[in-house]
Amino acid sequence: MEPADYLVHVNALLPCLVVYYALAIQKNVFLAVALYELVLVTGPILTQRLRRESTGLKAVERLGRSLTKPRKWTTCVQATTGTLCAVGFGGFFVYLTMFQRPLKVLGIEKAIRDGTAERGLVLGSTTRDAFLCFMGCWFCTVNPLVEELFWRGYIHAELGKQLGSSEEEVSSADDEDDTSPRQRSRGLLDAAGQTESSRLLAALYFGSFHGVVGYVVAGFIPAFVVFSALVFAGRAWTWLGERHPFGFPFLVASHAGCDMWVVLAVSALDFRWAHQSALRAALAVSLVLCGAGVVLLGMAWRHETFPSRPRCITADEEPL
Repeated sequence: MEPADYLVHVNALLPCLVVYYALAIQKNVFLAVALYELVLVTGPILTQRLRRESTGLKAVERLGRSLTKPRKWTTCVQATTGTLCAVGFGGFFVYLTMFQRPLKVLGIEKAIRDGTAERGLVLGSTTRDAFLCFMGCWFCTVNPLVEELFWRGYIHAELGKQLGSSEEEVSSADDEDDTSPRQRSRGLLDAAGQTESSRLLAALYFGSFHGVVGYVVAGFIPAFVVFSALVFAGRAWTWLGERHPFGFPFLVASHAGCDMWVVLAVSALDFRWAHQSALRAALAVSLVLCGAGVVLLGMAWRHETFPSRPRCITADEEPL
């Protein structure tokens, strides 16, 4: 390996360092977000500057182009909107019904509330409230897009190039039947050369950053839960990206849905549900919107199917 090849590992671990610095030392959540996004944007660019050819940056560019060229706009809208509502409001409903009370009894809810308030996530002046609303919208829109481009685009491709093998069983354009939409293996991420080791390492890197956030804000046990959940989520999104016919907007929407219910859950910590009627209204609205999302997903799913194998993408292939 050349020295520049180690840059992908530095870029994957650097979010842990900058976020720990901002949250644990500077105690500023807004600085943490700014530094994190800066790392995600500059990492692939720096890799290309140090090497003439960057597999990771090519993957990012192809994912970016795929946003403007979905195979079918109607299906894309149904899948993304349905996923956003089902994951976002469904996750918030599950949190309110199953996890809110146990977290309160265990003291984790208070730890999260105090930890976020100490680092700036607390209601106060009009300016601060407006900035908090901006940050919430950012986390549900721009942040999922940037994270997916970095973790599922750049990191996935670079680790696959370093740790991958040519023996992985994948499908290619020759295996596809263009006459039947249900037969096409329209993978989003290139699975050529990827191994389970490269995929798992990418998921571990993805989970480690979120684990650091959980540790600084709430302690070791929440951090371990967050780390485990995000490793699983990262591996699941890679699995979807290598197979799923809905394309990159679907991955971004599912990620945005997860960010949405986290934002709603953290916001609910400050609300504290002083009135039971407000809690019942939140449960009802979340359940209705989740149900609407499931219906939209069902409509989009009627003409689609998961390929049995991950997809190998040719060099001259058009974006999805």
